[in-house]
Amino acid sequence: MRLPLLAISHGHTQAWLPTTIRALGKNEEFLEGLIGKAPELLGLEDLRTHVKGPYAAFHQLEVETPLGNVIAPDIVFLTQSGHVIVVEVKLADNQGLKGRDVVAQVVDYAASIARYTEEELTVLFDRDLPVGARFSDLVRKHLPTCPAPSQLAAEVVRKIRAAEIHLVVACDEAPEGLRDFVASVTAQQALGNYELRVCELTPFIGPSGMVGDVFLVPTEMVRTEVVARTVVEVTGVHADGQRVSARVTPQDEVQANMAAVSGVAAVPQPQIAGAVGAYSRMMEPNTRMTGSNPTFRFVVVSGWPSTFHYEFMHRKTRNELGAELHFESDADDGRRAAAAVRDAKLIATPEMPELVWDQDWQKGRGRIRALFTSDTDPEIVARAMVSLIRMTRGIVDKALRR
Repeated sequence: MRLPLLAISHGHTQAWLPTTIRALGKNEEFLEGLIGKAPELLGLEDLRTHVKGPYAAFHQLEVETPLGNVIAPDIVFLTQSGHVIVVEVKLADNQGLKGRDVVAQVVDYAASIARYTEEELTVLFDRDLPVGARFSDLVRKHLPTCPAPSQLAAEVVRKIRAAEIHLVVACDEAPEGLRDFVASVTAQQALGNYELRVCELTPFIGPSGMVGDVFLVPTEMVRTEVVARTVVEVTGVHADGQRVSARVTPQDEVQANMAAVSGVAAVPQPQIAGAVGAYSRMMEPNTRMTGSNPTFRFVVVSGWPSTFHYEFMHRKTRNELGAELHFESDADDGRRAAAAVRDAKLIATPEMPELVWDQDWQKGRGRIRALFTSDTDPEIVARAMVSLIRMTRGIVDKALRR
């Protein structure tokens, strides 16, 4: 039950009563327009999310799904804090709000947009940009106060490709059961590192003659912590009988991610724990380890952008344990650093008997890998990391100074 608001003015009190957008004679486009002009209503700005404006709003961006269908959420926001927000707007009388469809829509969109290249994303968001424009040009146009457009563009593109997206269902009145349904679905199934929240924006109308016609009061109905890097098949059959399919995350990662959601600390795999422990005893100056994923751990270098870093990585299904240097940025400094390491044509050493340059990593950004089998002594892997850092750090530093 939604309660009225009490307005107090000059000693007089008046009750403002809750209503719906449709009862005001308006439609979903009206609510969409209000949210597009005032995204703060969604309640995303807090210390946990680090979301902050300015916002750039894009309405009805059509994306092709893996099955060849075209879908378009009502709004996609890009923020100057480097976040991506997808919003689906529904009114209380929309039947899609009462079932799985509304969740499937935003999840399907997150999965589909993650397949787009930077060039395709640039065209998707703004077809008026010149041919060959980069995503950083889009940032300069739509977020003109951004002090570092190239860095912001790289971070936004990375988040889209990794499906690190905030998904929001906005409505004027949430139907009974929606809260429990969303919580139960996303507690078990997810696609990417996103969260899903339902925000109710209730219009209140007051007595005639009072200043202002309508108050729009936001309430966060439900917010879910989503299992990072787990994958769900969206249960919605298309006319041709096909479903939206997705790859399955290895069970060990699923269990660790579920533990993270439930508040239980994820236990690192023994291979990662061993390598991390060994490296902590021989750590290179001005490096530190970070992260909590049980299958990999970052080794970051002071002064480097976060988009390239060293990493211990274990892939149980491939019997691989690696000490690696990853490049995950399309920014100029990332491209220069990756090219410098690649062009150095580094060769294997006794500490790194299998040293491989992988140009296909992260859509062509590249990585260099010192590879071992899963049963390798962690001390050997840690020493390989030390050797890799000593071999490549100066090359990257020099590229950054250009």
